[in-house]
Amino acid sequence: MKIMIEPSDEIYTANINGADVPTRVWRGITLGGVAITAYILSIVPNDAEHDLERFKAELPPFMKPSREVFDVKP
Repeated sequence: MKIMIEPSDEIYTANINGADVPTRVWRGITLGGVAITAYILSIVPNDAEHDLERFKAELPPFMKPSREVFDVKP
């Protein structure tokens, strides 16, 4: 399955292992045309060493990073 998604400014609080965790709501569509909603906990570039600045520049204003990425491994 392939999807195209875009972030919204909405935050959904998911209960994960008994803890309330904020997740960003993303909306999009599958290649087959099915509308979807995704609840994303975290998103980082696979190669943060080389792509982090470019990635941060592409974020919409409401998604500016709240913390830096350190030693992230996908």
